[in-house]
Amino acid sequence: MNTTNILLATTSLLVLAAFFLSFGKFSRDSGSNDASVERQQVEAEIARLESEREALRLSAYRTAPTPYPISPVAVPEPVAPEPAQSEISEETAAQLEETRQQLEEANRKNEVLEKETSMIHKRETAEAQRTEKAENRVRIALLMGTVDSVNTEYGFLTFGAKNGLNFTTGQELGIRRGSGILGRIEVSSVQGDQYSANIKPNAYAGGLPQVRIGDELIRLPDNYKESADGE
Repeated sequence: MNTTNILLATTSLLVLAAFFLSFGKFSRDSGSNDASVERQQVEAEIARLESEREALRLSAYRTAPTPYPISPVAVPEPVAPEPAQSEISEETAAQLEETRQQLEEANRKNEVLEKETSMIHKRETAEAQRTEKAENRVRIALLMGTVDSVNTEYGFLTFGAKNGLNFTTGQELGIRRGSGILGRIEVSSVQGDQYSANIKPNAYAGGLPQVRIGDELIRLPDNYKESADGE
């Protein structure tokens, strides 16, 4: 039994003793005023003692140890994730190998295509450069005459010489329009500074070229003559 329990028991006994003593005295002197006053004092004292006993009881209840100690709750440790599988299935490996081979094949085709494109570009560039040079040669060639008349039915024309030039029968000249050669003529007759010439069939397109009055006559470029002779 601890101190709090002893105090509670002692207080209870005092209350009972005071009650019995006061009650006996009150019974003997119940008819007097003093008895009435004493009874009130006893009741007040009993009330005070009850109040103290209740306060002691509450204090003892607050300070009393817990009959069942609370065990600490164990916190579960985090579960470590399972390690990833280091090996892949045979089906996945086969798919990866197939994809790798497809990529390699695509890269090879792309390399071939790039080489072909580069070669085509070089050829086109070289052809364009040759064409540009040929056009420049035609453009800067010396003007030797201009067409005065054209007879497309019989395929001949007349022209007048320029820059004091003279021509002989059988001489070939080129027909220039802009930077291109329409075709060739062959001088057939000479009448002073006026010349007649036969229009030769076009070596590339076939048929007679569509010559117009005012077209210019120049010396044929060497490469044009080679192509014409090759035909």
